[in-house]
Amino acid sequence: MSLKENFRAGCGLVKRRAQMFAAGQDPYEGLQNDVEYTLGLDNQAMSVMGIVTSFVALVITVAIGVIILANVQSAMPAINESSPYYALQGTIEQSAVSGYALISIVVIIVAAGAIMIAIRIIGGDN
Repeated sequence: MSLKENFRAGCGLVKRRAQMFAAGQDPYEGLQNDVEYTLGLDNQAMSVMGIVTSFVALVITVAIGVIILANVQSAMPAINESSPYYALQGTIEQSAVSGYALISIVVIIVAAGAIMIAIRIIGGDN
């Protein structure tokens, strides 16, 4: 479908849903099937789009988080070892680094899932 056809199909879908709402029907009933039919998407295309979207969102989150962590770490003043806040600063830093390491592992897992789905689609297995 061309962009123009997709736009028209999407407008028709919105119009039908508005009519359902005006008639007192549930506008969300069967919405996923209508969207897939209107845009010509199958389950594989929907899952690939979801994986790609989540991968991009996670990568952006990790990138921004690493920049923020680096700035916070460089901006924090050096605390004397005898201060009661010294251990707290180390704990906070370690927790933040561990959290972003976990998000990085999730990014790797999502990438592996995307690769497996791409291989499945290329191989033609349904």
